[in-house]
Amino acid sequence: MRKEKKLAKKTAQKLVEDNVGGAKLKMKPKHKRWHGSLSGTVQKIFGEATTEAMGSTFQAIIISFHLKQKFGKDPYEILLGDPKCFYNGLREVLGEGAEAVINLVGTYITAKYNVNCTAEEFVKLFTRNGRSSAQKLLDVFKAIIREEETKLKAQ
Repeated sequence: MRKEKKLAKKTAQKLVEDNVGGAKLKMKPKHKRWHGSLSGTVQKIFGEATTEAMGSTFQAIIISFHLKQKFGKDPYEILLGDPKCFYNGLREVLGEGAEAVINLVGTYITAKYNVNCTAEEFVKLFTRNGRSSAQKLLDVFKAIIREEETKLKAQ
C-alpha cells in the first residue's frame, strides 16, 4: 500500500513538473540534437510561433488535442503527409482563423530561419492539393533542422 501511494505521489509530481502554462510539452531535447522527430520539430515550431500571440496553451489545446481527436493520430504527421487535410481540419476547429494561424507560423519561420519560402507561399502550401506542396513543406522543415543543428554545433 505504501509503494502505491509513493508511486502515485511521484506520478503527480512528474505531471506537475512536465506542465508548463497548463499545457504538457512533449519536446524536451535530452542531448545536442535540436529535434526528436520531424513531426516533433514541426510541433515545436508551431508552439514557438503561436505562443506569443495566442498563449502557451493554444498549440496544445487546439492543435495537439482537437486535431488529434479529429484525425485519430498525431496531427503533425498529417501535416507532413497531407498539408491540405491538416489545414481543412484546422479550419473545422478555427474557421477563418486557420489561415491566420498558418500565416503566423509562416511569418515566424521566414523571420527566424533562412528558408526559401515567404509567409504567403507557406500559406499556399497548405491550401493547394498535391504532393509537391507536402514535399516543399518537408524541405522547409528539414532546412530549419539543419540550421538549428548547425547553430548547436557552433556553440
